[in-house]
Order: sequence, then C-alpha cells, then structure tokens
Amino acid sequence: MRKYHSIDYAAFGARIANRRKELHLTQQALAEQLECAESYISRIEHGKAQPTLDFIVLFAKALGVGVDYFLPQTKTAAIAMRIELQERWQDASPELLDFLNQIAKAAESFEKSVAAPQKNQ
Repeated sequence: MRKYHSIDYAAFGARIANRRKELHLTQQALAEQLECAESYISRIEHGKAQPTLDFIVLFAKALGVGVDYFLPQTKTAAIAMRIELQERWQDASPELLDFLNQIAKAAESFEKSVAAPQKNQ
C-alpha cells in the first residue's frame, strides 16, 4: 500500500503570503475581499489553519492566479494532493467534480513537467 503525504500547509500559506505581497495587499485588505477575519488570513499564511477547497478557490480568484498556483512543487506531493482531493470529494456535485478534474489535469501537467527534466539527467 502506498503512503501519501498530506498537504504542506506551511508552504501553501507562504505562497499565499508571497502572492499577496506581490500585489501590495495587506492581510486586512485580503480579508475584506474574502469576507473573513484578518486573523484567519494570518493563521493560513503561517500554516496554522487548513482552508477548505472552496476557500482555496476564493484565494486564487482574489490573488489573480489559477488554483494550480497552490499545488505542491514536487511530483510526489502533487500526486498525493490529487489523491487526497479525490478522496475528500467523492460525493461532490457534478460541477465540483468537473472543477476537481481541471485541478487533476493541472497536476498531471505539472507532474510531466517535473519528470521530463529528470529523465534527461
């Protein structure tokens, strides 16, 4: 049986913080845009809160990036994240499943881009 790693929420939070800073947004401004508490943004950025997939979509929209921006940067982590998402949302609506399939395709594309340089070494 394969062992999969869970999502690295500290890395996820760091990517949010970096993108927010690139856009010159404060945590307060982002919180207002997402209609949540500034403390929640802080907890996410420090890896102390685990946002739902729905909230990750809101982050992506607010920060002007695709959801794939938040995918892990390693092949193994991308596979693990895709499987974890599939397991979490197995009873999801057709619309959400379509969205999740788009994420899976982005992860597969990323996996291929990571694997290609390794084959040439």
